[in-house]
Amino acid sequence: MTKKTKDIEALLKWAYCEELPKADANMGSGGGIASGWSSVESYAELLTVIDDNRYGVLPALSIDPGEPHADAVAVHIAVSELDRLDLDFPDDWSPMRELNDLGAHGLMAIRSALDGLTIVDADGRRRLRRKPSDLVRRLAILGVVPDGMGEPPALKMLTNTAGQPRWFRRHVEQDVDCFGAPVERSFEVEDGWDFSRKRAKRGAYPKQYLDPDPVPVLGERGEYDILRACLLVLCDELNGKMVDHTVDPCSWDVSPWDQENACALRSGRRVLKAG
Repeated sequence: MTKKTKDIEALLKWAYCEELPKADANMGSGGGIASGWSSVESYAELLTVIDDNRYGVLPALSIDPGEPHADAVAVHIAVSELDRLDLDFPDDWSPMRELNDLGAHGLMAIRSALDGLTIVDADGRRRLRRKPSDLVRRLAILGVVPDGMGEPPALKMLTNTAGQPRWFRRHVEQDVDCFGAPVERSFEVEDGWDFSRKRAKRGAYPKQYLDPDPVPVLGERGEYDILRACLLVLCDELNGKMVDHTVDPCSWDVSPWDQENACALRSGRRVLKAG
């Protein structure tokens, strides 16, 4: 029997939206879910996977839905196994090269994006805030692909309503801690402009910021790289292990940003970069 060939996105959609919702369909009540596509609505509302059957999707109510296709179950197992992979971000991860020329502001933007994407666990390992399997299910159910497109930012001066630079100074005051020991506390105050002399006070400084804010774009680029790495893993793992289907090679384009610093997923000695 000739096997059907699908691209990985079509295979995921078929598994999570057509086949896996068949499981445990009789669990619902008379006023319950009308079809497996209700999982899409619940996901969109709550931004999380609703675990209503053993495959993490809402069951479809029908007269005789039957059991999910064996290949769909194989897809689910492969997707779940993605969470066993380690996340590998290079120390110098920088998916927007223009930030490398923006000094501390560029470094701060990259750090903010990385902290938004990941957490560091008790063992000191960096992990995604959203599990890789959740990113793949979101793609399968909602068709969400991180865009990652955006204009490179420029440094701009922080100004007041009149368009003049705002001037700040750091102040240090003496205080005591909860044990009564003397401590110094430093804080920033916007009092660096001398209005009578019309010049900045000694030690005052202006502030700059990045416009547009690159952090959302950086987060999307990181998610794109991770999701693409997941699809590469799934194509590799599923081919030859399904009864009625084969998978075309992943057709996602390599991200247009710096692939030398792209994030990767790895398991043991195996490293699969998004590129």
